[in-house]
Amino acid sequence: RHAGNGAVSGPRLADSLEQMGVRRGDRVAVCLPQSEHCAVTHLAVARLGAIAVPISTLTGSDGVRHRVADAGVRVIAADLQSHGWLDELRPEVQMLWVGSPPGAGGFDEMAAESGGVREPVDTALDDPALIIYTSGTTGLPKGALHAHRVVAAHADAIALIQSDFPQPQDVMWSPADWAWGGGLIDCLYASLEAGRPIVAWRPRKFAGGE
Repeated sequence: RHAGNGAVSGPRLADSLEQMGVRRGDRVAVCLPQSEHCAVTHLAVARLGAIAVPISTLTGSDGVRHRVADAGVRVIAADLQSHGWLDELRPEVQMLWVGSPPGAGGFDEMAAESGGVREPVDTALDDPALIIYTSGTTGLPKGALHAHRVVAAHADAIALIQSDFPQPQDVMWSPADWAWGGGLIDCLYASLEAGRPIVAWRPRKFAGGE
């Protein structure tokens, strides 16, 4: 959504990312839980024609470092409270912090107060959009590059298993982490493409009987 009265905005965040040096084809890691911040970051990255690299917040430090180095990440969007240690990756990688103190130029300030609104670049279906890493069951995690067509390619399957989604009254929700294909492509991206609301929920752990 566009900014208004301090609202978080994908177009404004895209402008801020561009000011940080992010260009078409650059990799931006998104190490955030289900949240507005996560969704807006993906929108901003796509708007620049850059490539999102989702990383689960449950990934250990070695796993994060591997993904960042292997993908050639330029900027990481992460929560300062839980992932402040990522600051050690500077200056090779720039940080976009969620939860930074007011006046520190963190995520909310950049997404709401940028001086410009970045218009979307013209991307084709086969242009790269996303790198999702395997879990690393055998060897190191491997990055799978997906083009923009991945959203359209999943649409029929999602409609089949979700009662002809999207319907006018539909609201999407899933406990699946938005860092994984099922949560990101089949839930977040599908909802954004369809113009339907999606619920963000951040469970800390599963509890018995719930």
